Amino acid sequence: MNVNRSSRELFEETGLSAKDGLQFLGLIDFALSEKGQPYTMRRYYYHAHFEEVLPESWEHYEMDACDGSDPILFRLFWLPHEIARQRLAYGMAELLHHVPVRAPCAGIGTQRSL
Repeated sequence: MNVNRSSRELFEETGLSAKDGLQFLGLIDFALSEKGQPYTMRRYYYHAHFEEVLPESWEHYEMDACDGSDPILFRLFWLPHEIARQRLAYGMAELLHHVPVRAPCAGIGTQRSL
């Protein structure tokens, strides 16, 4: 996934715009299975740096659901790195150690359909 697509996804799903760009951290293929069928999830990891002060939590509607369904409400909040390492699942914390320590937190969100 290229940086432009990742920037667009960041905005669509969080409402945040990384004006300073995204730093590519790496790519990981993660093995999963669904209903007994194995498949591979390819993940591209980026670090977004924001100069402005961001809220501790916020809500954002993703208006363009991939299946054409109604808008999806995301409730987003930040986690300190040490907690993110513990709570992120399915390999999503694999490259968190590449995020600069001076960055105070990592983002996580929950979602529900409306």
